[in-house]
Amino acid sequence: MKIFQNFSLIGLALMMGLASSCATSVTGVRKSKDFTYNDIINGGMAIGGVFSIFEELSAKHKNRNATNLQLSIQEEREDYPLTPMPEVRNTLGREKYETLMEEYATDGIFGKPALAELKSALKERFLVVVRIENDDIGDTQYRREFPRKDARGRIISTGGIKATIFREIKVTAHVYDLQKGKSVWNGLVSSRGVESKLYPDRKTNKDVAVLAALVNLAKGKDINPDQRTLLEKYPPPRPPPLFRLLPNAFEAFADELPES
Repeated sequence: MKIFQNFSLIGLALMMGLASSCATSVTGVRKSKDFTYNDIINGGMAIGGVFSIFEELSAKHKNRNATNLQLSIQEEREDYPLTPMPEVRNTLGREKYETLMEEYATDGIFGKPALAELKSALKERFLVVVRIENDDIGDTQYRREFPRKDARGRIISTGGIKATIFREIKVTAHVYDLQKGKSVWNGLVSSRGVESKLYPDRKTNKDVAVLAALVNLAKGKDINPDQRTLLEKYPPPRPPPLFRLLPNAFEAFADELPES
């Protein structure tokens, strides 16, 4: 991954701070016409879990992600009867649960034998599972910001050097109708977050020189040790954490589910 790229020089600042923002989108939705609100209310919905195509998540992260998925659905559809993932795991037995969910984590779908096993073991009609498909951390962008004044000429924002980094995840979400042995809802959900850090402008020659270093680095030129030292004074912020982006994706997915 490149370290720095695509920045512009636009201003200056006197204070440090962190800022973040998030955005979500849902695409490629496939929904069965017979997937209805009343069926969910009458049949119940179980949380299967959240998995990743990249890595084996720890038990702690599995529990946290599954809880966040449940809470996000409950927030959007508060009358849904939801069964927590740990209860699903206990009903199936840990070994069978791990075996069945490994199929989804690996293949992104459940085969008919797995669906038949789930149907025979669970009382709930519907099962929700999510898989992380993509996790992209972008290049750091730098820019300078000029002081801003209000209509009376008072300074409302001092200048500085701003470092920004983004992270975007994409997850697939599935709802299976265990009674019918098929997927009744699936789609791709993207969640993007941005973190920014504003450094004060110390107005020294060295601090001004950092901008030249950034220009050289952005253009692919080598930088000397002194310039790299200056760059270390303006390190990029940490990218938005996964545990913050996932709930946003879960909420966007839940908002697409049938409502009364």
